[in-house]
Amino acid sequence: MSRKNRDIFYPNQLYHVYNKVVTGTDLFIEAKDYWNFMERYGKYFSPYFETYAYCLIPNHFHFLIKVRSEKEIKAAIVNEDTIAANNYLSGTSDLNAFIENQFSRCFSGISMKYNNMHNRVGPLFKQGIKRVALNKYRTFEQQMHYIHLNPTHHFLVTKIEDWPYSSYISYISDVKTQLPRLEVLDKFEGVENFISFHKTPYLGKIDFE
Repeated sequence: MSRKNRDIFYPNQLYHVYNKVVTGTDLFIEAKDYWNFMERYGKYFSPYFETYAYCLIPNHFHFLIKVRSEKEIKAAIVNEDTIAANNYLSGTSDLNAFIENQFSRCFSGISMKYNNMHNRVGPLFKQGIKRVALNKYRTFEQQMHYIHLNPTHHFLVTKIEDWPYSSYISYISDVKTQLPRLEVLDKFEGVENFISFHKTPYLGKIDFE
């Protein structure tokens, strides 16, 4: 498998995580499909990721995450009764292998349910979850901007606030959220600057067509 856009997962590192379903397929058809996906994502990754942003559109998804500290991961991973978890705790494999196994388990279940519902066979997702570590050329603010702009990039809406399946509304409103709203708005120096930043043209690097 090509390792392009498949950076290694390390503790305390920020990543843009994304993937796409195979050509001609929509993963999300009804509103409940989006929320069911987020619930499953939370089940498999909330113990190991701090999620800062997300956007789901019909045929792909984006997340801006930070891998939690090694101490937090090891405290949570004891609840995982999997070979990959045991291998990580015993030191016979690394964190990256464990997280890749979590993605495999998460998306295998989604694929099986989807194929059963739609009388379909074969892979649903493109091979291998993609992730790109953030650095000085790929900033937190730019990556969040890119993720929230995705529905307009694909002409699903004309304004990002009109797309209900992203984290943008959680940052500009008082809606209840598990996202670290205060921490993120502090990075942008307030909600007004957050909104203003999102209205400017995107100037960062494009990961995903």
